[in-house]
Amino acid sequence: RIAANEGTPYAYDPARPLFVMVHPQDAETIAYLENLLPGGTTERYVYTYETETGARTGEFLIYTAPAGALPNQ
Repeated sequence: RIAANEGTPYAYDPARPLFVMVHPQDAETIAYLENLLPGGTTERYVYTYETETGARTGEFLIYTAPAGALPNQ
């Protein structure tokens, strides 16, 4: 995605932290990100939304890496 976003408003900026949204059951991706981008943190984000049958909740993980953490960029 970083290469695909080059030249757009979403382009990678090494001066800013990088965050990646991950499915909460995807431990493999979190481990990969921790290895690729050391020094980051993982937070769980829980949200509520309304449906025709009432309120439901969802969640995802956000892995945040410090500015400049992405190698070779």
